[in-house]
Amino acid sequence: MIRINIIALQSQMQVLQERNKGILKMMNKAKKDAVEKYKARKLQLEIEEKTALERLSREQSRIASMNDSRSLKLEKKMKELEDFLKELNTLSIDKACMFIKRFHLVVDKMNTLAELLDDSKIEKMIEFPMDPSEFQRNRREMVRLYGHSPTLDPTTAHPSLFLFDNNTTVLGSFDAQRYPESEQRFDAKEQILGTQGVSYGRSYWEVKAEKTVGWKIGVCYVNMSRKGRGNECSLGQNDKSWCVQSGPFSFIAMHDRNKVKLNKITGQSITVGCLWILIME
Repeated sequence: MIRINIIALQSQMQVLQERNKGILKMMNKAKKDAVEKYKARKLQLEIEEKTALERLSREQSRIASMNDSRSLKLEKKMKELEDFLKELNTLSIDKACMFIKRFHLVVDKMNTLAELLDDSKIEKMIEFPMDPSEFQRNRREMVRLYGHSPTLDPTTAHPSLFLFDNNTTVLGSFDAQRYPESEQRFDAKEQILGTQGVSYGRSYWEVKAEKTVGWKIGVCYVNMSRKGRGNECSLGQNDKSWCVQSGPFSFIAMHDRNKVKLNKITGQSITVGCLWILIME
């Protein structure tokens, strides 16, 4: 009996040791990943800072050059106008026809001056140009710097949603799932939330949609309503949520029922990348 107990204890000790090794390995990996992500973010911030400073310097040079050119044009036009006004003072009544012709010339010059002094043109001239390529973020860098691998929370799932693949995939079902009662569950809107929330900083994740229509992907505050079919429970239809929704002819970005039409992407399946930036006030 004692021998059997010793063997059982040794077996349990071995299991505990293996479990501790596994936990230690996971902790070391998490620590390594955190250090690598910190270094990558630090490097990215340094690159962004350098790029911003170089761009600011170029903009300052561009605006200064445009202002100098504009000043020279104004001086030239003012000089021409002053010379012409002096000439007008010397005209006699006998030269009325010449005066009329020259008057039209003055009007043209003054219109040119008005255009140079137009505020809208000045604002457009110093407008900060945006390079379209700067909006094309590198996906690999986004994943490395801000990437998350969210899992879906069964306690929030509408009964018509079926979860599998360790709660990373969801499908619509005609049969109601036998989920336990939960105050967090959507009881009317066919929606589900992730298990991990975002409290600050930047977060990036991707969702693959097998259909080109009939889905919403977005984010919401934890206190968004879950009960009922009102707008207060629907992603993008209230001030507590944002979403991208697929439609038959276009994609739509929505917040608080305000819509922005996006370009339609075709294909059997679509991967939607979400970058969420939360600034703490």
